[in-house]
Order: sequence, then structure tokens, then C-alpha cells
Amino acid sequence: MSVATTSMEIQWVSTADRIACRSPQGAVFDDTKEHWREAVLRLLNLNEEQGRAWVESVATLSLAADSRPFFDRSPEERLKVLVQASQCVFPRPSEFTSLQVPALALGAPIDQVWFRGLRHDPFYAVVGNRQLRHGILAHRQQGRWELVKPLPYEEEYFEGNQLGVGYGRYREQAGWRLEKAARLVRQVRAIGQFLGRNLGSDVRLLDVGAGYGYFRKAASDSGWTTDGVEISHHAAAVARQEFGMDTFVGTLQDYAREGAGHSYDVLTLFDVVEHVEDPVSLLETVRSLLKPEGLCVIRTPNLLAIDGEVFGSYYHSLKMEHLHYFSATSLCQAMELAGLRPAFVTTESNVLRGFLGPALSSFSACLRGSDLFAVGLAPDNE
Repeated sequence: MSVATTSMEIQWVSTADRIACRSPQGAVFDDTKEHWREAVLRLLNLNEEQGRAWVESVATLSLAADSRPFFDRSPEERLKVLVQASQCVFPRPSEFTSLQVPALALGAPIDQVWFRGLRHDPFYAVVGNRQLRHGILAHRQQGRWELVKPLPYEEEYFEGNQLGVGYGRYREQAGWRLEKAARLVRQVRAIGQFLGRNLGSDVRLLDVGAGYGYFRKAASDSGWTTDGVEISHHAAAVARQEFGMDTFVGTLQDYAREGAGHSYDVLTLFDVVEHVEDPVSLLETVRSLLKPEGLCVIRTPNLLAIDGEVFGSYYHSLKMEHLHYFSATSLCQAMELAGLRPAFVTTESNVLRGFLGPALSSFSACLRGSDLFAVGLAPDNE
């Protein structure tokens, strides 16, 4: 174990696989080194020094605000400290004098500004509808606010280092991504069981937005037969190179028009629906490709996540390529509009795990986690 002293009151403690920040009140932050590196620093685009400075600001405010140990406080009390401390590290942009966007949010009028700015860029905003709890990304150009168009998804998107866009060094993350994919397969199986579906080895899966093939590889290893759709020629080429997978290159609508003749037990949309201009149309195509009572499994960033409260416009899911921002309400609405029956919705969160620990589950249960995870069922007959 090593101890790094930053002041008389705040210390960093490091072991072989964990990292913690402590004050005289006790631990303020405690996480694995892998999660700190891959899910905190990487997603927030912070280097080690910047990340530690942010954690220390939380520890300092915690000391000043309350004499109780940080982890003895309620989850909401800890969240309040996180929000207050993070406002200096992740500054909020100034108010807009006016914001008129000629668009609708899933068919509803725009009457809400959810986020002002996108990281350091004040000329972006997430606007939308308050009742539907849905957001769309707008950009100010030449004095006018307009909807953002889809970006190209080639090598620079996956392997580049442009702030607020894409993944960055995606291929280097293969080990971590494959472990995550295996967990996702287990999660889909468990949800299927919860819904009365036995997703055994005879499952036929279509993975939309298949990327480098990590999820397909994990699904294939579990005994499922998989197909993939990917808009990126680069990503499809990597999937073939790494795993020998053939991937259809194009949109899901293109794939459906090709008439391959397959229908699917499970169709996955992991980190996809937020990228398209018309998510309802996408989901209608999903419905047409599913077997009766087949499962459409969706993961997408959550507009109402506590991460948005903490980081404001630096919330890691606010990206130039994310055109739509869903809540549980609006995602269920989109599925229903497309003819899918919402059957399951929850949220997951992990970035703030070092501060909140098991208490993260309470926020997830209240649909305030950073990722929405939902399942829609196809009709039992067409």
C-alpha cells in the first residue's frame, strides 16, 4: 500500500488494485484502479492530476459542510456535495438570451432547455419537451439554432482523439469491452427470463451498431447465432479482421430492404437510438425484423441522470453525435409509437461509484442512472 499526501487533511491511498481519497472524516472516494482509469478519467476526459484535483475539491467541501463521515450521509446528501464541488471544476455556461429551434421533440413542442452548452462549446444546447422528458441536440450557426446532423462514423470516430466526439483508442479497449459484452449477454438472458423468455442456445440475434463486434463475439461464445449491422466501413472491417465476422454495412432500413429473410428472437440497439435523426422510424424497422414477441433491447444515455446534475454540460453522454436524449418516459413513448410494447426499463450508473458505492443502486431504481436499459416486445402476431 502507498500513501500520497496532498495536504495535512487529504490523503490518497493506493493498493495493488484500488485507489482511495481520505480526509480526517474518513474515505470520500474509493474505487478500483481500472474503473478510475477507464470509466472516470476516460469518460470525463481528465488526466490523473485533473481527476485527483476534482476528487480533492469534493473532499474539501465535504469537510467544510458537515462533520459526519462522507459515507455516513444519505445518497442525496452526498450528491448535493458532488454537485456543489463540481461546479467549479466543470463550469456552467451562461444563460441564453433566446433559443428558438424550428423542430419538434418526438412530435412534441420544444418548451425546455435541458443543457446549455456542450462541454466547453456554448453554441450547443439540448432542448426538448418538459412533459415528455425528451431532448434533442441543437447548434447555433450564423445566429440561428438548428438541429445537429449525423456525423461520419469511420476510423477517426473510433480511434481519434477529438474532444467530445467518438470513443478514442477503441481497439486498445478490447479486453475491457469484451468483459463488458459478456456481462451484457448475461443481463439480456436474465431480462429474458424475467419476461418469461428462455434465451437458450437457439437464439438468433441481430446486433445493430455492431461496431468492432465485441458484443457479437460474446453472444456467439454463449451459443447464439448472430448477425450484425453497422454503418461504418471501418468498424465492419475490424470485426472481420479480429473475429472473422461478416457485417452488413449500411442502415437497418437498408438491411431490411435487402430482404435477407431472417427474423430475430433478439435485436439489440446498444448506443444507437441516440445517433439517428428519426428513432421512431428505426424502431418501426426493428419491429418488422423481430419474431412475434421478440425482444428489442435498447441501451441509451439517460437525459435525467444524476451525472447531468453533477457535471452539467460536461456530462459524459453529451456528445456532438448524440442527436436525441431519452428519459424512461420518452423511450417508452418512442417504442409505443413504433408498435413495440415496453416491457422492461431500468437505469444503470457507474461513473460516480467511487463516491456513492452501493447507494448508486437507489438512484438507478429511481431511473436516475446514467444509462437507460429497456426492452420492447414485438406484437404476438402481425
